[in-house]
Amino acid sequence: MISFNNAVFNLSSDGRRKLSGTFRLQQGDFAVLLGLNGAGKTTLLDAIAGIRRPVSGKIEVVSDGPIAYAVQDSASGLLPWKSVLANILFPSVVAGRNGSETTTKAERLLDDFQLNERRDDFPYRLSEGEKQIINVIRCVCTPASVVLLDEPFAALNSHARGKATALLTEFAKDRTTVLVTHDPVDCILPINRFLLISNSAVNEIDSTMAKGFLSNALSEA
Repeated sequence: MISFNNAVFNLSSDGRRKLSGTFRLQQGDFAVLLGLNGAGKTTLLDAIAGIRRPVSGKIEVVSDGPIAYAVQDSASGLLPWKSVLANILFPSVVAGRNGSETTTKAERLLDDFQLNERRDDFPYRLSEGEKQIINVIRCVCTPASVVLLDEPFAALNSHARGKATALLTEFAKDRTTVLVTHDPVDCILPINRFLLISNSAVNEIDSTMAKGFLSNALSEA
């Protein structure tokens, strides 16, 4: 469960640009978060993850275990001093829930994406697309009930994107999921809540408005 109650964030160092939000997502909701560049989408994800705090208002996040977070910047999402496999297992290790099943799942997914031979490599040896795949695999290997996805497919080719989409779709079932995207193709995902940042606030919209926003943003890019 994720709840924002009149939560206000500073989007600029001088405090002139702010973002406010009041919304509630229940377990099993799959929400897409839309907005122009710089609107504050990643700020909201970071707030859910506990990285950012509001200057006023309240945020409540109920998660069974750590929060699974596939970040937008694939490089910054990986620890450079840990191997690929160690990066994938890190959230589970921190949560004290890293069993043999998690390791087996990680190795199977690496094999599925033809990256098992890279399991002992460090992140600097990976391409941007490979780093993003590792972020996705780490996300689905995290024992979490809340999932945050910040443009997780942006650096992937069409083949890897299709596999990653199917993987995350299956993982998101019965979990509270928030996806940030600029791509109308992502509307094929089982999204049931549509949130748009406009006029410095988070507003709930319907699927038709969401698809229109994404199509317009794509045409103007």
